[in-house]
Amino acid sequence: MKVAPNSLLPGCRARRALIPKPNQAVFMYRLGVAAGLLLCGFPTSAWCQGALPEFFGIYAVVDGKLAPIIGGRGTFTPSQTSLQVYNFQKMSPDAEKVFVFEGGEIHFLVFDAAVADTIGGLELYKLPYARNLITRPDALAQVGGLLNQIAGRGGQAQSAPASSLEKYVVAKTDALKVELLQKPVPGQSQMVQLVPASNLDAGVYSLFAVRTQGGQQFIVDQLFELKGPSDSTKYCIDLAVTGGFGGA
Repeated sequence: MKVAPNSLLPGCRARRALIPKPNQAVFMYRLGVAAGLLLCGFPTSAWCQGALPEFFGIYAVVDGKLAPIIGGRGTFTPSQTSLQVYNFQKMSPDAEKVFVFEGGEIHFLVFDAAVADTIGGLELYKLPYARNLITRPDALAQVGGLLNQIAGRGGQAQSAPASSLEKYVVAKTDALKVELLQKPVPGQSQMVQLVPASNLDAGVYSLFAVRTQGGQQFIVDQLFELKGPSDSTKYCIDLAVTGGFGGA
C-alpha cells in the first residue's frame, strides 16, 4: 500500500492510511494464512514446523522432528539402545550407542560456522553383518614362517580357523555407501540439508564425521537403526583380518 508523499498532512493521515479497513484486514489475514499454507506445502515443510536448530551440530530430521546426532541440541530425543559391534579400526568387539528411528523419511541437517568443511567430511554407510571372523597371518608372520621353513623349524604360518562373530561391523564398505545430496536451507547460510539419493532401507547405519579438536582432526561415528515395515535385509560377510607376529 502506497502513501502519497507530500499531498497529505504530515504524520496523521499517513499513519491512518496505513491502518486497513475491517474488510481489508480480513482479506490480508486470509491472504497471509494462504501464503503460509503454500510455503509449508513445499519440500521445506520441516522448517515450517519450527524444526530449525539453535545450536551448532549435525541433526537427523525424521518426519519433521529434529534429533541431534553429533553435537547440537534438538527438539526430539529418539530411543536408544546399546549394540555389540565389531570395531574394524580397533580390531576388537565394542559396544556402541545406537539411536532408533521408527521408520519414516530421514534426512540430515548440518548447522556449522564452517558448514562447507563439515559436510565435506560427512559420509553415511549401511553397516555389514559379519557371520565369521577369519584371522590371517600378516606380512611379518609370513616372512617369519618362510624363515622357519628354510631353517627346517616348521612351515608357513597358517590362517586361524574361522570363529563365529555374528556382529555388525563399524567400517566403511564401498558397496554400502549412501549418496547424500546437498540442499540449501532457505535464508540460512550456515545450514545445509543432506538428503539420501534414495529412500533408506531398514537396517543399521553409521554417520561418519571429521571433527577438529586441539588442531588435530579425527573421525567420529554415530550409529542409528532405521526400522521399517519389514525386517531389514542384512549385508552378510565373513570378515578377514590380519594378525600374527606383526600384530593385528
